[in-house]
Amino acid sequence: KQFVDFEEIIKTKSGEEKFWRFTSTTIDRTIINQHENIIMTIANDITDTYKVQKKLEESNAKLEEFAHVVSHDLREPLRKIAGFTQILQKNIGSELNNEDANFLHLIINGASRMQKMIISILKYASISSEQDIHSVINLQEIVQELVGYDLVELINEKDVEINRNLQVQEII
Repeated sequence: KQFVDFEEIIKTKSGEEKFWRFTSTTIDRTIINQHENIIMTIANDITDTYKVQKKLEESNAKLEEFAHVVSHDLREPLRKIAGFTQILQKNIGSELNNEDANFLHLIINGASRMQKMIISILKYASISSEQDIHSVINLQEIVQELVGYDLVELINEKDVEINRNLQVQEII
């Protein structure tokens, strides 16, 4: 059987717009002992659903705009922190003791991680519901990247054990 779906906006006598979804199909005339084909149509008032969907779309557009503004506003100071720290590292790096040099390294890495997080949040906020957001993730690469960050204090504080020898398959 073939179904036909369509939506229509219908104005009531009071001028209010109502949103309707119609689904139609033919019924085999032999089933009901008729000589002519019969078309059956079901009508559903989807006004409330339509209004909620429109509000959600507007809200998502505002969220995406907000994410772009916040992203720009947060990334600029991070660029300055990373840039000036790199200048310090270049200018006085050879004069620093190991601990101070490590602090500069931690600042640069922290700013870089924060940049990546902001970009990820921006990408997440920009995803429309029609895009395929699934992708293959290699957990081994993620673990390696996380271990590469200077998270020693946090790892010790949370009493985390990292086993890098696990055989992990890619997941979607």
